[in-house]
Amino acid sequence: MPRTWKWRSGLSVYVGDAIFQQLTASGLLSADEAMLLRTNTPAALGDPKVAKALQILAQHSGHPPPDLNAVLEAHANGGDFGWARGRPVSAFDHVCGETATRSLGSLGEGAGIRFRFDVDFGWHPVESQRALAWAGRFGRQEEYVDVLARMHFEEADSVNHRATLTAAAAEVGLDAAALGAFLDTAEGEREVWESYRDTTGKHGIHSIPYFVFNGETTSGGPFRGGSGGHTVNGSASVGEFRAIFDRILREGWRADAPGAGGGAARRRPAGSSGGGGGLRKGFLL
Repeated sequence: MPRTWKWRSGLSVYVGDAIFQQLTASGLLSADEAMLLRTNTPAALGDPKVAKALQILAQHSGHPPPDLNAVLEAHANGGDFGWARGRPVSAFDHVCGETATRSLGSLGEGAGIRFRFDVDFGWHPVESQRALAWAGRFGRQEEYVDVLARMHFEEADSVNHRATLTAAAAEVGLDAAALGAFLDTAEGEREVWESYRDTTGKHGIHSIPYFVFNGETTSGGPFRGGSGGHTVNGSASVGEFRAIFDRILREGWRADAPGAGGGAARRRPAGSSGGGGGLRKGFLL
């Protein structure tokens, strides 16, 4: 079985890498300057250019910058922060991970979900993807994925383990032994790998969740052969999603304005006469 790591450690590396890439891609720091955050925290803390770059990045992202004093303290303590995604977790990654787990934990509690960050994660859970496709043969894919999500994220029974997949199948009334026999074959593996390649290569998606919202001024978005669409890559708050819906609604109103090629009477704000409301055609995800 491929080496696994705890979700908490994986989040730390993921967020640390994202900040590193944003700092360098934006030109705020060179790769060597950004690397100090991981390899020589005292030097990074003493460089005003690094602190300023993190502040600028925070202003653009809307998220608070990493606490460099906390990074320095963690670095000085010399703790082992674990391993994830192919490398050790640095003190900088660890502190970034604390922010991520607090944020995700708060979002989850607001939805009635208590995340377990000690669950095992690993590269490419091909077996679980094959199991989902198998459950779909019996019309139970939605129920099955709901149970898997609860077991994985709330009970720390990882989808990287065969026992979780078969237990979830039994819970939704599927034949656990039949699923085990299916997973003992190579059936469906090629399709899963092709899907991965299509997602990362064709659509350029390297992290999840990834949402695409379409309105009347877009043409289906990348998953339906069109263009446009508003995307959310990663976990987001209710306010961030609401802002996208408002933006789509405003774009629709502009498109329907006289002289814009649309029919101004075709869409009315919610609550106005004429029934339906401003979003009556809905959105495609």
